[in-house]
Amino acid sequence: HNKPSRSSSGVLPLKADLLMERGSQRLIIDTKWKRLDPENSNRQGVLRQDLFQLFAYAHTYDAPHNILLYPRDDADLQEETYFLPPKNHRIRVAFLNLRADLWHHHETTTQALRTLLLTALPNPAPASSSPAYA
Repeated sequence: HNKPSRSSSGVLPLKADLLMERGSQRLIIDTKWKRLDPENSNRQGVLRQDLFQLFAYAHTYDAPHNILLYPRDDADLQEETYFLPPKNHRIRVAFLNLRADLWHHHETTTQALRTLLLTALPNPAPASSSPAYA
C-alpha cells in the first residue's frame, strides 16, 4: 500500500487533484466521487470537511479560484459559490454528468469540462492595442 510521505518538517504534504495555471492565475480542482445527500446539509449535501480540504489547498497553493467537482446525480443540484476569508478565496461547487455513455458521447463530457475550465479563471487582460503615433 502507498503511505503518504512526510515532508522534512514532519508534516504531510498537501497535493491537490488538479492544479492549473494561466499566467499568474491558479485554479485548483478537487474531484469528489461520492453522491451528495442534500437532506444532510444546508449546502446541498456538500460536507464541511470537503470545503475545508479545498480551503487548505487554496491557502497552500495561493489559489484564489477553486472548484469542488462532484458527479451529477440529481438534476435539482445547483452550482454554488462560497467565499472563504481571509483572502476571499472562491470555491465553486460544480457538477459533471457521468451517467452518459462516455464511450459513444464523450464529446458532451469533453465540452462540459472545457466550459468549466474556461469559466473558472478570469480572462487575462488583453494586450494593449493602442495605435503608435509618429
